Amino acid sequence: LGDPRVEAERLVFRRAWRNLFAAVIAEAVADGELPAQDPEVSAAAVVGALAEALVAPLSDPTADVAAHVVPDLTAFVLRALGATP
Repeated sequence: LGDPRVEAERLVFRRAWRNLFAAVIAEAVADGELPAQDPEVSAAAVVGALAEALVAPLSDPTADVAAHVVPDLTAFVLRALGATP
């Protein structure tokens, strides 16, 4: 495992993003744009998936993250949340 201070900061970062995504998901559920779900659980899953999926591409200077990774991640997240195309 890494430095405990780094891990603590990662948790702060992930919680902040989870809270932001949870608010957006809750609003989309309330508006009928997404199926019923626990926004905090869904948001935590999305943040974890995004972080893991970006580790390798962001460490590769030759990766075209904007052109290849972002569209795939966007599609994944929308499917995971139950969004309709």
